[in-house]
Amino acid sequence: MLAGLLALVPTGARAHTGPAVLVDTDMAADDARALALLLNCPYVNVLAVVTSDGASPPDVGATNVCRMLGFLKLDGVAVGMGRSLGARAPAFRTNATGLDWAQLGEAVVPVGGILDAGLLIRLAAESNPSNLVYVCLGPLTNLKDALEQRPELAKMIGRVLWYGTPPNAARATWNAARDEAALKKIAAAGLTVEAIHWPAEAAAPVLDDALLDEIAKLDSPAAELVVRLHSSGRGAELVRAKHLRLWDDLVALRFLDGSLGRLSPVAGQPGWSDLTAVDPAAVRRAFYAKLRLFPPRGTVIMADFPTNATQLLPDVRELAAQIISRYGVEEWKAAVLTSELHRHLGTYSIVGAKMGLRARERFNVALDELRVESHAGLKPPLSCVNDGLQVATGASLGRGTIAVATNGPPACEAVFRYGEGRLRLRLKPEFAKQIAADMVALEKRHGGTTPEYFQAVRGVSLKHWLNFDRTTMFEETMESVFAAQMVNFPVAGGTSGHLLGGVLVAALLGPAAGVVVLTTVLIVQCFLFGDGGVTALGANVFNMALVGTVGGWAIYRTVSRCLPGVRGRVAAVAFAGWCSTVLASLACAGQLAWSGTVQWSVGFTAMTGIHMLIGLGEGLISALAFLAIARTRPELVASPNQSPVSSRIGGVVGFGLVVSLGLAVFVAPFACPWPDGLERVAAKLGFEHKAGGVRLPAPLRECALPGCNSPAVATAVAGAAGALVVFGLALLLSRALVPKPTGGDQ
Repeated sequence: MLAGLLALVPTGARAHTGPAVLVDTDMAADDARALALLLNCPYVNVLAVVTSDGASPPDVGATNVCRMLGFLKLDGVAVGMGRSLGARAPAFRTNATGLDWAQLGEAVVPVGGILDAGLLIRLAAESNPSNLVYVCLGPLTNLKDALEQRPELAKMIGRVLWYGTPPNAARATWNAARDEAALKKIAAAGLTVEAIHWPAEAAAPVLDDALLDEIAKLDSPAAELVVRLHSSGRGAELVRAKHLRLWDDLVALRFLDGSLGRLSPVAGQPGWSDLTAVDPAAVRRAFYAKLRLFPPRGTVIMADFPTNATQLLPDVRELAAQIISRYGVEEWKAAVLTSELHRHLGTYSIVGAKMGLRARERFNVALDELRVESHAGLKPPLSCVNDGLQVATGASLGRGTIAVATNGPPACEAVFRYGEGRLRLRLKPEFAKQIAADMVALEKRHGGTTPEYFQAVRGVSLKHWLNFDRTTMFEETMESVFAAQMVNFPVAGGTSGHLLGGVLVAALLGPAAGVVVLTTVLIVQCFLFGDGGVTALGANVFNMALVGTVGGWAIYRTVSRCLPGVRGRVAAVAFAGWCSTVLASLACAGQLAWSGTVQWSVGFTAMTGIHMLIGLGEGLISALAFLAIARTRPELVASPNQSPVSSRIGGVVGFGLVVSLGLAVFVAPFACPWPDGLERVAAKLGFEHKAGGVRLPAPLRECALPGCNSPAVATAVAGAAGALVVFGLALLLSRALVPKPTGGDQ
């Protein structure tokens, strides 16, 4: 009987391959969206869904789960139902049960019927010992019941992702309060639990009409499901009232994209961690991206891709079915085409194909949408990775969308960019060591260039192809493309700003010095950090170093004449700092319109709107810095009509160097990761894809430090190095370009 029941739980036969997942849900609107995200993902294998007593009663929830599975045409997912708690129904139950579920059609009950939740959890855990991921979107009741029936299940479940707060939290989420006994049981069971929640419900992004309109343009069944549930009846009312937020959605998104937020250990609760520092704008972007249909590779010449055993060479024929079953047809296509292009079957080219496909999965994008920077070098065998990267992603030399970095030691590593996202994949050391050991053994046995050696390489490569899982073989780091903007501050709506400082320098040392310093900063950002781009350097210098600094200084001088004294100059710096940001954005909007990227009326409104907010931060920080210098080192502050003297210039430079190093080392690692104003506008208006690829290698691109695995340490060291380079270069340029004081100024 047990064997028959186990057959009801899929073990990887579905089209979705990858981690085995069981979803526990009380089927609120956000639960339905989270489930849709997981079911839409091609590298997640949802084995079963069980329902609990919460936003919906367990039986109603199970029926609606069956409706979802029927709509998505997924008949291989088992469904289970938990028990009723006998507690009072929550006030928001009508919101969950009142959704227009009929829009999804009739409920399609699985062949085995709807099982008991505890039994189904046990079957799923026994079918995937130590590998099952338990995603809980409601109370922990079902998991508690399963553990009481069989305590050893705690050792079979790999980890639990739960929308809730840890035990003894100051403010418990509703899921935690709904069944406190279940929380205590799970806390004592020794499970690995990730408590995922927003610090406050209002922090979660709103599911509004604008986001729903964007989702409606997607072509995936999961996106259509979300739109149907929220476009009529109670769902539409809640969207119009801006009541619905991406709450439980965060659990699914965190599972699909580990870069969202940071996990911190929970004190006094071994095995538990708490999710903190979640960027709402990044969550909103991820929600949209993960609802896209993952597009398979199409053929250009062949009517069908060769998968039939009779079409394959004998050694490949023996393993083809296993490879396709484990990793899917998409990887099969990528690796086969890579091997044909590469002209022999080798491990590193297959690793490159797996890496490229993994990057597409993480971004959920089609071919030809990623920009790739390979760090595998140009010398075989490691450079063979490059062929796999091109085939799997569609990035090519002909399109200019792939580049090979040669400014450091070769590594089995690549950086992938899509829109505002940046993903770094690196082969884990244990896999690299295994490859190296296998190849050394073959050289000792056959020599390095004999026909026997290459035939043996083919066999070892097939073994690696079969045994290396692309979802576990890489170190994955998702970062912001604009991490090198050292000290960004949050503004609004998921946008950040960063200090330009041109007005501050001009107020202290004059406009000429301000232009020199800002130009130096932009040059160093471009060539040392790879930030801003070589082809955009001229426009950046014009907008920020000339228009922003000189225009801001003129406004500062005019206002300070009307407001005498230190307080007046502080106010003048604040106002001029705000104006300099807006002026620079106006110049950028004009360039965008002149280039035909976006219409002037649209670019003007978008750029000035967001930079008027960013300018508030620029003005405030500039004013506070000016005031601090005026109070601590008043001899360094000149009046608006006074020329800077050499002793004061030296003092300002020395004082500024100390402050800049302090900011780089102690503040920059904690800077806001949100995209800046221009990137926010580019994403909003849809021209972010026009950004060019890497043309020149940068030694500290994105503040990455070779050999350093700590982003905070790397940012601090890179920031300090950048500060020293800026000051050294600024001093050299100032000696050559800034007029020397004469006469009475001596």
